Amino acid sequence: MPFLRGENCLQIGLEQEAEPAADEYTKWKDYQSRKGAASALIFASCTPEIQEYISGLDEPAEIWKRLHEKLDTTVSRAGRTMLARQFNQSKPEPTEPIQKYLSKLLQLRRRLAGTDQAISDEAFSSHLISTLPTSFNTFVDIVLHQPNGYTVENLISKVIEAEATANSRNNEQTSLNTSITSGTALYTNSSTTSRNFKPHFGRGNQRGSGYVRGRGMMGRGRGRGHRRAGGQEPISCWYCGLRGHRESECPIKR
Repeated sequence: MPFLRGENCLQIGLEQEAEPAADEYTKWKDYQSRKGAASALIFASCTPEIQEYISGLDEPAEIWKRLHEKLDTTVSRAGRTMLARQFNQSKPEPTEPIQKYLSKLLQLRRRLAGTDQAISDEAFSSHLISTLPTSFNTFVDIVLHQPNGYTVENLISKVIEAEATANSRNNEQTSLNTSITSGTALYTNSSTTSRNFKPHFGRGNQRGSGYVRGRGMMGRGRGRGHRRAGGQEPISCWYCGLRGHRESECPIKR
């Protein structure tokens, strides 16, 4: 339709513009030109298979009528039955947004409107509620317990709102899980580093200077020094840090 409107010949195709009289040559010629353009545009917009139906027709109105008879499924009872069957067998795809499913149901309903297979509000609402995914179970329970129910328009609005709310909660949960995982990874790395850390104390029993655990720094000794009975560590002065004597015997302290 838009391409016919763009060429100013839509009204001719819809038989809403009468052909001017022959004595009005200028208008008549313009009309004939636009009528030919309408026929050519309609024919070019069809697939080769569809062009077989309208081959040999020159009048835009006749072309539209033939296409309507051949392609409009609501014209025949078999076509209407097929559309009704499509509606009754429709279910949402697991990966598609619920709005896409709603659009499909509404389109089938519009095509059957005014026919013997028209879909009532009650039938539409019942089919929609019974085919919603399990993620909508809470929403379905709420709808079923409404004393007055919902109109089709309100029900569709509520379904879209429920999906938006569920998506928002899923995004928040995903963010929370990511934060928890990151925190756990940091804690694990920190714990591993702590377990692998081994302080270096040097050689505490080395002759001369070093570090003896529990006794602090030792200065440079003058030899092996005295040892306690049982081969224990040599005695060290707590005042000067030298080995071989006690603090009470320290010559520096004196």
